[in-house]
Amino acid sequence: MTDSVMPPAIAPQSSQPSRPWLNIVVGMVLLATGGMAWSMITGQGQGAETASAVAALPPRPVEVTPLQEGSATQILELIGDVEAADQATVRSQTSGTVMQVWVEVGDTVTPGQPLASLDTADQEIALAEARAALATARSELERLETGTRPEVIAQRQAELRAAQAREQEARTNVINVAALLPDLMAQRQAELEMAKAAEVEASDNLDRTRHLSTEGALSQRNLIEAESRATAATSDRLRAASALAIQQTENQQSLSRARASLDAATSERLRITALLAEATIGPRQEEIDAQRGLVQAAQSAVDQAQLALDRAVITTEVSGVVSDRPIHVGDYVDLNRNIATIVNRDRLDIFLDVPERYSGQVEPGMAVTLFASALPDWSGDATVTGVVPTTDSASRRQRIRVRLNQVPERLLPGMAITATLDLPAPDAQFVVSRDALTRRLDQWVVFVVDDAGQAEEISVELVTDLGQEVAIASPDLTPGQTLVTKGGDGLSDGAAIQIINPTI
Repeated sequence: MTDSVMPPAIAPQSSQPSRPWLNIVVGMVLLATGGMAWSMITGQGQGAETASAVAALPPRPVEVTPLQEGSATQILELIGDVEAADQATVRSQTSGTVMQVWVEVGDTVTPGQPLASLDTADQEIALAEARAALATARSELERLETGTRPEVIAQRQAELRAAQAREQEARTNVINVAALLPDLMAQRQAELEMAKAAEVEASDNLDRTRHLSTEGALSQRNLIEAESRATAATSDRLRAASALAIQQTENQQSLSRARASLDAATSERLRITALLAEATIGPRQEEIDAQRGLVQAAQSAVDQAQLALDRAVITTEVSGVVSDRPIHVGDYVDLNRNIATIVNRDRLDIFLDVPERYSGQVEPGMAVTLFASALPDWSGDATVTGVVPTTDSASRRQRIRVRLNQVPERLLPGMAITATLDLPAPDAQFVVSRDALTRRLDQWVVFVVDDAGQAEEISVELVTDLGQEVAIASPDLTPGQTLVTKGGDGLSDGAAIQIINPTI
């Protein structure tokens, strides 16, 4: 009976077919389930460890300082040039051909020194005529004092009629000349206005062409043509202005000549009237006095002619160095022509260009340090003495004047000057160390220590870069706050900090 009974573990194997794939599937399911359970257990443990680590981060060491108000100073680098403070232009006081020139550019001159001389033929003739008129007036005075004969009365009457006719003719001429002058001036003025308008149009076209040429829309040839047109328009405007000035001078001269002729005719009529009255009723004391007045007028004409002759020798009334002498022997010079420019080097002005964004911030009395590239071993300290209240429309700069009273020997008018000007920053509230600034994206920030002893992030405006320090402004900053000066790059808002310089 024992031999006929099989063990229980073996009996199912012998009675059913083997299925190994089922065992594999069951094993994989058990393995996956166990892995998920293990992952959940280990993950919860790691999260707890991370939170615990964050909570346990030590405070970041930083250095701090009390925040104090301060003012910042910008250093402006300026350029400019030297100009003479005392400069005189010697002009001719009469007209004529230049016969001699006694000075050259660079010569030193003193008051009263002759510079040039003009041809004196016209002045000598005028002086001779004035002297002849004076002699006639004196002779007439002598005759009045001695009386006249009857036949002279008829002669004086004829002379009076002729003198009256000449006076009327001269008066008519003055009226005609005076009526013609406004039309001539209006014509020249209209020509000048047209030239100015053409110049403005050419200048605007040049600006547009230059802009389009820079962008490549127009060729260099178009730019050159525009520049040529602008230059030609400027020349036309200058010619029109010169023509207007010449016309004005000619008008004044024409009217002066007409009036002089009228005055001469009137004087002649008065003289003959006096002579006739004297011949008719005999000389009176009043007539004698009138003739004496004519003698005095003739003497004044002689003096005027002598003065014109003397002015043919052109002299200087100031001392200095000749910087320009545009005339040469043989030139014809008109009245008020530029003969020479005299520069006094004892006082020089420096004119500096300030960018227009600083307009209104530069004031007289501000300190300036001057440098000259031509004098590398020289620098000068001065102050602003004047501010020009306009800006140049082309350069967008405002000019300021600096007076040099102690002039270096080698500093000359026209030299280039560079300068530095200390300019207070208008919006700066605090001046702090550069290390206190931290960049966050496109914003500058600083950190201060709040009441809880943590870092507080504050956005600031960078007003001026002063090198090792910077000027900043922010409505959220107040004097006395504790400012983080070092260690702020690794901070964030609300971070714990450790102050390593608590004595500050």
